[in-house]
Amino acid sequence: MAFAGKDGVVHGAGDCDEPFSLQSVSKVFTLALALERVQADLWQKVGREPLLSALIRATQAGVIVVIAAGNTGGAGPEGFALENATTTNSRLLIIVGGHDANGQLSPGSSRAGTGAQWYLAAYGGATSFSTPVVSGAAALLAASFPGLSGHQIATILLETAIDAGAPGVDPVYGNGILNIGRAYERARQVANGN
Repeated sequence: MAFAGKDGVVHGAGDCDEPFSLQSVSKVFTLALALERVQADLWQKVGREPLLSALIRATQAGVIVVIAAGNTGGAGPEGFALENATTTNSRLLIIVGGHDANGQLSPGSSRAGTGAQWYLAAYGGATSFSTPVVSGAAALLAASFPGLSGHQIATILLETAIDAGAPGVDPVYGNGILNIGRAYERARQVANGN
């Protein structure tokens, strides 16, 4: 970041001397101007929200995508999470809800609802704290067992969850509560061919 004061002296920090293409910045400004002018109708003009296209490409390439369920306390994930899960229809996309120290879903955490097959609860309360826990668990397994695919890791995280709520995958806890110990042990077994 760099800025020039009224006196014309430039002050900078970080990578401010690193050259980059103006195109990198101009796309963001162009999008902001277009959104200001046509608002949400812009996405109808381009066919689909660009982030969704990126998520589809990512999951098709084997990348695990972890998205917060939202903090509305609703019966299902917020539109962003659920739309991306249903559109990608990939086991590589995990929707995360937040639970407290007692394993109870936090009052503000959106439930699994119709996104139950992609939903996993993790400690942290608000989903913005729980989502990085699941991302970290996936990263731990990927680093510890580099021969596992993204699909294998996501499946292990979902299938080794502690069953909570109604038996099996349910509309409150989805697949259940993240259990990194079980996941790690299962990943070790899969990596060793068991």
